[in-house]
Amino acid sequence: IPKSRIAAEQKRFSRALEHAQNELTILFNKIACMDGAAEMTPFIELHKTLLQDAAMLQKIRDTIDEQQCNAEWAVKQRADAVSAQFLNIEDSYMRERGADVRHVMRRLLAAMKPRTGRQIEDGNAAGMIVVAADLDPAQVILLRRRGYAGFATESGGNASHTAILARSICMPAIVGAKGLLTTVQNGDDLILDMDNGAVILHPDAQTVAECKNVATSPLPTRKAKKLRGVKTEDGETIFLQVNMELPDEVNSAISMQADGIGLFRTEFLFLNRPKPPEEDEQFEIYRRVLQDMAPLPVVVRTLDLGADKINDDVMNDSNPLGMRAIRYCLAHPKLFLTQLRALLRAAAECRNLRILLPMLSHPAELEQSVALINNAREQLRAVRGISVASPPLGGMIEVPAAVFIMRDLAQHLDFFSIGTNDLTQYTLAADRSDERLARYYQHPHPAIIQLLAAIVDNAARTGKPVTICGEMAGNPEMMRLLLSLGLRRLSMSVPQITALRDMIPTLNCSRLAANRRKLLAAESPEKLLQQIQRLNAASPSKNTTTSKQ
Repeated sequence: IPKSRIAAEQKRFSRALEHAQNELTILFNKIACMDGAAEMTPFIELHKTLLQDAAMLQKIRDTIDEQQCNAEWAVKQRADAVSAQFLNIEDSYMRERGADVRHVMRRLLAAMKPRTGRQIEDGNAAGMIVVAADLDPAQVILLRRRGYAGFATESGGNASHTAILARSICMPAIVGAKGLLTTVQNGDDLILDMDNGAVILHPDAQTVAECKNVATSPLPTRKAKKLRGVKTEDGETIFLQVNMELPDEVNSAISMQADGIGLFRTEFLFLNRPKPPEEDEQFEIYRRVLQDMAPLPVVVRTLDLGADKINDDVMNDSNPLGMRAIRYCLAHPKLFLTQLRALLRAAAECRNLRILLPMLSHPAELEQSVALINNAREQLRAVRGISVASPPLGGMIEVPAAVFIMRDLAQHLDFFSIGTNDLTQYTLAADRSDERLARYYQHPHPAIIQLLAAIVDNAARTGKPVTICGEMAGNPEMMRLLLSLGLRRLSMSVPQITALRDMIPTLNCSRLAANRRKLLAAESPEKLLQQIQRLNAASPSKNTTTSKQ
């Protein structure tokens, strides 16, 4: 645009910004009285906050001035730049946060032009499914308000706020269905197959009848059952638990009849907000999860914040060996004590809490943590009159050094959890967020398997139970290997439970244990992989299963 139009373009951008902000305010007010408002309002608040980000908005204005471009082009350039930064993040939850920025930018772009195309219409939308390239959380709320049956999008992942919101308000949704828009026409019959994460196009009459029968069946009770596990062919009990990032995922864990929460990653409660949650807010979240899962155990990992998740003056790079997890918490005792008080208050009302300390590498870290837990207990007694015994305390074995000091750690701990993702990257000196090192980062490596065996043996010597978390725990191809090593407690993402629950009754732990020595004797990753493949081929499950990503 010519220089003479820059001032007018800046005003045009300001009007669009005000319009977009007003849209979100109106929507926020409309959903205040809706069922599920508590789950929906945080997503609207986040988008409102992004639209008030002074630094981001100033960069858009600077681009208009310096490049003499229209507001749309300036917004698009900023959106592309920020999205590129998020795409390089290894953590799937954080990577999906780039979608929030794109959603907000699209809202700005839409505010700059007349409404065109097919809009989400008012009226009776019962039985209707929306198919789109992408939807932001605000649009999902509109779909819910207007009675749509569900939606499917070509983009997005299970960790996107759109998918998280859909799950929290029990709205059927399939995200990441590539190529859907090129095959679907308005008026087509669709089925959202939530069990298999698929869209069924042009279903025949028999399929429709079968799915209607399933859809009208009573939903699983939203009440956790007693700890029961899954029996192997020779009577061993394998416990399948769930890893979760956000409180709303507890409903999925219950519906899948998980044996509890094996890993609640609490750091995600601290992201996408200007300041950490206060003690009361954390307490309410922890109490709700514990109450929903009772009497099943809930393992809450204390903050595993690091440079890959937050910005802090203590951390100025993304070094995975830097100031993170328990190191960060001990360096910020006020933040840590706030979380510990909230957890202990929840434990005073619910007896199924287990506290897990991440990234232990030195006995002194554990001693300091225990001292802070006792400090938090004393603060609650003195200030609130609450007396609570310390809940069971566990340690995350994810640093190789921790494997060799488990006997010392066990003096203060009640259980262990294995973090295979970090244990692998630290042992093999391969940053899992660096694509250049992908070929070095591999779970089927002799060093990793020998460490897992040592952890199992050390835990047995100390009489402490051990659970394995991370990618290995939910991979059907690794199941026989893990059972061979003696692991009986596994924690994984919700979608992985079904395949493993069907597989475990076909396996025989006694026969698998006979392969332990051969597996540990493998001289290279290639030979170990061959051993695993032979093990799987020699002991096929009755139902062939594939892992879902």
